[in-house]
Amino acid sequence: MNKLLAWRGLDPRAAKPYAPNVADSDNRPSTSIAEDVLLELQIANVVPRGTTMGTPFETAIRDDLRTQLPRLDPGRPWVIENSQSVALFEQYRHLDVLDVAVKRDITLRTEFGREYRVVPDVVIGVRSKSSDSLLHAVISCKWSMRSDRVQNVRPEGATLMRHRRGRAPHFVVVTCEPLPSRISAIAMTTGEVDRVYHVTFEETDAAVAQNGSPHQQDTWDEMVSQGRLRDYNSLAATLTLT
Repeated sequence: MNKLLAWRGLDPRAAKPYAPNVADSDNRPSTSIAEDVLLELQIANVVPRGTTMGTPFETAIRDDLRTQLPRLDPGRPWVIENSQSVALFEQYRHLDVLDVAVKRDITLRTEFGREYRVVPDVVIGVRSKSSDSLLHAVISCKWSMRSDRVQNVRPEGATLMRHRRGRAPHFVVVTCEPLPSRISAIAMTTGEVDRVYHVTFEETDAAVAQNGSPHQQDTWDEMVSQGRLRDYNSLAATLTLT
């Protein structure tokens, strides 16, 4: 995933013409922490201003887990895809039936809307010979975290819990966000999300200690000590435990 990290071109008249492509360039603590991370990783790549990383990040997570999970647990026939409806899996197959009914009935449309339709960034299933694939895990990929980018995470998790028929899938968030206070908006929830995994965990841990305010340091420490934030490198192994 580190190959996606880069310096983003800013206004050439600015004091610093480049900023980390994972940072909020208008937020000094965000930029300071992210700069330390990129320097520690010796990132030299530069991308144009306006380059978005959402889709490449989702693809990179999918491809990495396609490699790791079969290696760690070759006995399970894994299905790992981007942007597939949960209705393709056993616990949520009934949502297709609901969708047909809602489309036909204005009263149902008013009552239910379409909030039950969940198409996650990454889905991980396990094929079954006797039935549809079982949805094992759902991953929400957040390259960085702004209020407009995370507002869908908690409803997505709640919908997965509310509409399942059978075992609930793991629901986790993977991010590169440098600012602990923004990560905590998801990590310190009351159950919608299992856990947040950070792609540059060790480097960000060191950068927060170096450049973070006492509040940012306390927030990072609390998330880690409570098991709400972990290193992305532990995700695949965790997913094979159940």
